[in-house]
Amino acid sequence: MATNVVHLLKLVFLLFFSCLWTRHAAEWIYVTPAQAYNSSVGDTLKPGDTLNSSSFLVSAKGTFALGFFRRIDSTSNESYVGISDMADPSMAFNLYVWFGNRGRPLVNHSGMLTLDNNGTLKIVRQGEDPIVIYTSPTKNTVGTLLDTGNFVLKEVDFDGSTKRVLWQSFDYPMDTLLPGMRLGVNHKTGQTWSMTSWLATDIPDQGPFALEWDPKGRELIIQQRGVTYWKSGVLTDSQFENISPDVTSMYDFHIVSNQNEEYFYFSNKNQSLMSEWLLTFLGQFKDLRGPDIGRADNCYGYDNNGGCQELVQPVCRQRGDTFEIRSGLLCNSR
Repeated sequence: MATNVVHLLKLVFLLFFSCLWTRHAAEWIYVTPAQAYNSSVGDTLKPGDTLNSSSFLVSAKGTFALGFFRRIDSTSNESYVGISDMADPSMAFNLYVWFGNRGRPLVNHSGMLTLDNNGTLKIVRQGEDPIVIYTSPTKNTVGTLLDTGNFVLKEVDFDGSTKRVLWQSFDYPMDTLLPGMRLGVNHKTGQTWSMTSWLATDIPDQGPFALEWDPKGRELIIQQRGVTYWKSGVLTDSQFENISPDVTSMYDFHIVSNQNEEYFYFSNKNQSLMSEWLLTFLGQFKDLRGPDIGRADNCYGYDNNGGCQELVQPVCRQRGDTFEIRSGLLCNSR
């Protein structure tokens, strides 16, 4: 009986917040594709270039924009340097796929993104130290926003050709996985690629849920504050055990495994679509333009249906256990 009550309370809680959930729309100033395009300075930052709070980089085909996005409520006026999906003009809100200053918002949207003459990409703030995103080992550095949604810093030769990629936003996922983005680990550098949910529907700070790739188990894992709640099951013949074939049939899955790195990424079978895998602050794992993929928000630790993981339950009080009366002060009490 007690277990049923717990399930019911959790269900009511999740339904309530699910009704409130809209993809990052609440309290954010919407930037339309037309506004971004009209304020565009191109798709590339060169040494010495600056992006102010009212200008944008727009990818060659106009599918993504990089700039300052504002969040306003009754107590704050914050802004973030981020990348937003602009492919669908019918959207009434922005789809943020990456923030350069996640957890460190700018106050009163007063800041600039600059690629200085030394090749350092940084956010300049009034009265505060800059937020350094990347320091290049070479001055011949340019930053380009690609139509994949990836912002890439690369070393270029004197004729403008690419010598090597130095840094890319795809290596720092937020709550969104785009085609070509990696989940896994680079054994050479020690870097891990994983997704982390927002803290709340309109707060982009790191939240409670994380999505990771387990290279040994060949499966996707959702954890809540370090505890595994859901697993996709082993990937075999392009099919995950705990993900519907109707879902997996939409994608091609790729695994790279060598001595330097092990990672997973996906691509769309229909190249005209731009899928965005999203991990919500409630633990929902879904394609924004498609179906649910995994539902850690439906996992309570009591069974393993649909990929849910059973958790160690608290031990009940034994017959004969008693309470003892204690008196005194609690620690740190006044």
